[in-house]
Amino acid sequence: MRLQVRLSKLEKQVLKGDATVVITRTIYEKRDGSDGCSIVQALINWGYLQTACAERAEAETEDEFKQRVDLLAKLTWEQAKRAEGLEIHSSQL
Repeated sequence: MRLQVRLSKLEKQVLKGDATVVITRTIYEKRDGSDGCSIVQALINWGYLQTACAERAEAETEDEFKQRVDLLAKLTWEQAKRAEGLEIHSSQL
């Protein structure tokens, strides 16, 4: 999906008042140029200064991670601040 399409979709979600979710994957290269380890994170935003980050666990499959993120996105901001598995920047508490 093109970046512009993704951004438009996120803007529509924000206008509806839904939590927005952006999942990123960072793949580190080994010295020989092959794929090394990867980190998958989800940024969930409930509104202005209401953002949390969830990282995929090593034993977690992609589908399990997406299901967990979907459940976290259904929480209210107050519930999310108390939820396990979410990293919230201290200035947002």
